[in-house]
Amino acid sequence: MENYDDIINIEYPISRKYKKMPLISRAIQFAPFAALTGFDEQVNETARYVDECHELTDDEKNILDMNMQLLETNIEFHPNATIVYFVRDDKKSGGAYHKISGRIRRIEKEEGIIIFENEKRIQIKDIMMINTEDSIIHNP
Repeated sequence: MENYDDIINIEYPISRKYKKMPLISRAIQFAPFAALTGFDEQVNETARYVDECHELTDDEKNILDMNMQLLETNIEFHPNATIVYFVRDDKKSGGAYHKISGRIRRIEKEEGIIIFENEKRIQIKDIMMINTEDSIIHNP
């Protein structure tokens, strides 16, 4: 007898005592088991990419300072500007660059923040570039 010919046509026994288990319950028995709790999250966090903060050169700092002064002198017109700024990551060294566009309501030098009309607040120390719609203010 080869290839189980003796049992291949035997009828599967059906229990009279127990109901047949639903397919979903049978599938759950073979569901993956996470033996290392939190391992996947740790791997994903390690694989997550963060940028390093680009240190501005002296020329870039001077241009940024001039752009800030232009914004301050035109603040009563609520200038429309695009600002690129760096947000530090809470879990890793580095962070990400963000860009925001809109009308600036005011600049609070004492607190070191720029406030947009939509109430978004940007730390002045984190700003990398300022650009206006009409290209008067620009940091290459």
